[in-house]
Amino acid sequence: MGTGYVRNDTSNNIANGNVINADDLDGEFNAVEAAFNNTTGHTHDGTTSEGAPIEVIGPSQDVVATAALLRPKTTNTVDLGTDALRYKDLFMEGNADIDGTLNIEGGVTLQSTLGVSGIVTANAGVVVDNITIDGTEIDLSSGDLTVDVAGDIILDADGGDFKFQDDGTEVLRITNSSGDVIIRPVVDAKDIIFQQRDGTEVARIEDNGTFNVVTDKLAINGTAVTATAEKLNFTSDVTSAIQAQLDAKAGTAGPTFTGTLTAPTINASTALQIGGVAITSDSGELNLLDGSAAGTIANSKAVIYGSSGEVNATTLQIAGSSITASASDLNTTDVTTLGLTEASKVVTADANGVVSFDNGTIEEVTSVTSSSNAATINLRDGNIFEHDLTENVTYTFSNPAASGRASCFVLKVIQDSSARTITWPTSVDWASATAPTLTATNNGVDVFGFLTIDGGTTYYGFTLGQAMG
Repeated sequence: MGTGYVRNDTSNNIANGNVINADDLDGEFNAVEAAFNNTTGHTHDGTTSEGAPIEVIGPSQDVVATAALLRPKTTNTVDLGTDALRYKDLFMEGNADIDGTLNIEGGVTLQSTLGVSGIVTANAGVVVDNITIDGTEIDLSSGDLTVDVAGDIILDADGGDFKFQDDGTEVLRITNSSGDVIIRPVVDAKDIIFQQRDGTEVARIEDNGTFNVVTDKLAINGTAVTATAEKLNFTSDVTSAIQAQLDAKAGTAGPTFTGTLTAPTINASTALQIGGVAITSDSGELNLLDGSAAGTIANSKAVIYGSSGEVNATTLQIAGSSITASASDLNTTDVTTLGLTEASKVVTADANGVVSFDNGTIEEVTSVTSSSNAATINLRDGNIFEHDLTENVTYTFSNPAASGRASCFVLKVIQDSSARTITWPTSVDWASATAPTLTATNNGVDVFGFLTIDGGTTYYGFTLGQAMG
């Protein structure tokens, strides 16, 4: 037990009206000093003469210490350590309840399960031995996801299905069917396409179940199969007695041959075949070839292209109407690249409806005149307008493009010798809702631009230049 403070002046010498000796004061001061000695003084443990426990510390009693807890006097006002002066180790037996952010600069060793009810953000990465997910998704908000392993990537699905989706829609499924592997597209009326590295298609499994191999892409034991499907079908259903069955498939029923070897006549009782393919034309249709000359059209005869693919005709008709355009006129449609202009050719649009001009464009300048202080600018007349003022004028803009399409035009105004004024349509929206002031000098030139995309409800007005004359 520490030394407590006991009053030494038991005789009450230190009292009003008495003579106070130095010994009396020395004894009291010595007792006070002994009570506050850091090793032998008061223990403040609450026992007799030891003083009550000290529960508050700090210049404003900011920290309260009791037998059960150490707490601040007011919530969220006292820090434990500073950024420069820090405690060494922290040992806790119970729980840590932290409302703010926990910032740990060193490593963290957890000897039990880490339970997190919110989101864990680890921008530098996460290193784990195994990952067990009790949810159903791994989501990446943007970019690609790379799975990079030193060994093999093993996908183990107890359900037996591997499903591939695009933006939530399943497009391909690989299924385990009693050890057999089933690969199938999931979207109806879609194919499975096999391509080379450069995107060249080599085969596809079509929606109707057909396995379609591109021409010249089929080989057996490294040898290309050059026969066409038609030729391969020639041997369909051939099983045994091959020659007899080939004769049955390729020949015609009961043909008879007359004439000479160089000019034979063949009469077939059923069908005539060439190379195993039946000729379905009758004799009248075949006779259309008689008298036809290559490259020249003859009345009531078949058309045979010339050696260079040409056909010469006196008159060309479509649906009974004669084509009056000359060959040179028609050749203007022979463009090299759709959508790109070229000399002496028609203007075309590409597959996206876009027209690209390889050279400059030239437009007509439409003159505007006023009458009775009024003038109309008709957007069907052009895109460039010029008005030499002779009077004060009120403009009307007419025939803009329909809403959803754009009409743009430029208006050049030349001032009169007497300063004239312009009243613009109320549909014109100028910057800061303020129309420009015309140049007042004689022959002064002002240039304005206008744009509308809502069928003329609003024209956006722009001052392109003033006092340019």
